[in-house]
Amino acid sequence: MDKLSVSSHSKTMKDMSIPNSLVLDLGTANTKVGWAGHGEPSSVFPTVVGRGRHKGAMKNLGLKDSYVGRHAQNLRGILSLNQPIRQGVVENWDDLETLWDYVWDKEVNFGGAKNDNDAGEYHVLVSVPPLCPPEDWRKMGEILLEGAGVSGIYLANKSVLSMYGGGRTTGVCVDTGEDMTYIVPCWEGSPLPDATLILKLGGKHITDRLLSLLAQGKYSFPDDTFLIWKRAGKTTNRLCIASRRDVVREAKEKYCRFYDQTFPSNGLKEVEEEVLRLPDGNIVVVGDEAYSAPELMFQPELIKKKYSSLHELVYESVMRCDEKLRPRLLSNIMLTGGNSLMPGLDMRLQKELSKMLPKSTIVRVQAQKGRENFTWNGGAHLCSLSSFQRLWLTKQDYMENGVHASRSTLNVAENGIPENGIPENGIPESQEPIVAELP
Repeated sequence: MDKLSVSSHSKTMKDMSIPNSLVLDLGTANTKVGWAGHGEPSSVFPTVVGRGRHKGAMKNLGLKDSYVGRHAQNLRGILSLNQPIRQGVVENWDDLETLWDYVWDKEVNFGGAKNDNDAGEYHVLVSVPPLCPPEDWRKMGEILLEGAGVSGIYLANKSVLSMYGGGRTTGVCVDTGEDMTYIVPCWEGSPLPDATLILKLGGKHITDRLLSLLAQGKYSFPDDTFLIWKRAGKTTNRLCIASRRDVVREAKEKYCRFYDQTFPSNGLKEVEEEVLRLPDGNIVVVGDEAYSAPELMFQPELIKKKYSSLHELVYESVMRCDEKLRPRLLSNIMLTGGNSLMPGLDMRLQKELSKMLPKSTIVRVQAQKGRENFTWNGGAHLCSLSSFQRLWLTKQDYMENGVHASRSTLNVAENGIPENGIPENGIPESQEPIVAELP
């Protein structure tokens, strides 16, 4: 099964040669933070930064200039909300630094009164998308080592970390998140860059399509930008301000699933309808839209995108690998990322791939429990390995050698990245994504 043996965290953390390490998984939708040696991230919050639309009004209300995560979402009425990272690229460095400051101050408490943590005593591992531009890697290193003042960093391919987090070293990682899906084949712990492909579709696009379908159906949302929405907490219900899109996203997470075969163009004749009741007395009726919305992953033309479909890209990725490697890769296809939590994706992808391959070919698509945290888990495990410690870029090395140290230590590939970033059809014309080698 190509599983990765996991040693005891408690044992490795006692090794004084292994520094205290913080693992930071930066996603477009959510950020996960926690200390290596723990079983799961200690904090998960939306990757959102909100800034006041009118600074004078913010000051008069006794509010800060900016807020992060759920705090920002709760003040959406007076803030402009932004996502620092979109489609694998940092769009706003000021917002990213604000988010990291929030992590240091609120989540980690560097220099705070509670734990009196000193950033200079800790190393930080950050997950980075496979096709992240080299200049982003270098700037992240500068911010972490100079701005935050941590003692060492490592920037790692998030899809490879996901393989490690899922307990595997060989297979194909299908990492589908908020606005991107990465297909990354790995062999014995190393990614195969010539076969790494991307699809510019994810959970965001399914939410948008579901909103469009519902607006054409039995219910249309009112013109109000924001709704008062009751969310069920773990123990009690609570009211909060939500946009129409937030309501639809919750409906997606509750009702949407992948159809087990190609979705018919005229819809489904018999499907059980689900009713989502809103606090204002209106209802949202979800019928075959629950199957039609996710179908865009396998039929991008439904939203007028000239992309290759998910199964076509997975097939293409494996075919770019050496013929001798293909059987093990095809029998170890691993789903990860928040968008992979939608039921039915594993069976649908397996069926579509089997149609494209000889009948004797074994195809296994695995949807393991807890896969939304695989990237963070993989980073936490790596940080606890003694063989990994030589790969840290320390602040001392950085101060002596500058950005050149980051290139050699992180093995950043500076060649082969398309000039315009990510090609529209999802298949890079030049095949050498940025890779941080793992031990």
